[in-house]
Amino acid sequence: MNLLYPLFFCMVFCLCAREAVSWPGFCCLKRNQHKEPLVKNVANCKVQSAGLCPFDAIIIKTRKDRKLCYDPKAEWVIKNVVMKGKDSCEMAIL
Repeated sequence: MNLLYPLFFCMVFCLCAREAVSWPGFCCLKRNQHKEPLVKNVANCKVQSAGLCPFDAIIIKTRKDRKLCYDPKAEWVIKNVVMKGKDSCEMAIL
């Protein structure tokens, strides 16, 4: 009986560790409705896919380390964001 407790603990630990590895570090929980950031202020761009996160979004990281979430179907996103694969992107320089 004493062997069952460590075995159970190991099983639970392995399942939780596997889930933690697949969980994204940041999920947008709401989309920004305000004005889009200036291209010169953008440090990075990332694509969020629905699944573990609630909806599809474009995550813009500014040079001041702010993370802003936008609808990938918004007009300014379509004009200014270049998709580079299914989960990465970059801002187009106009």
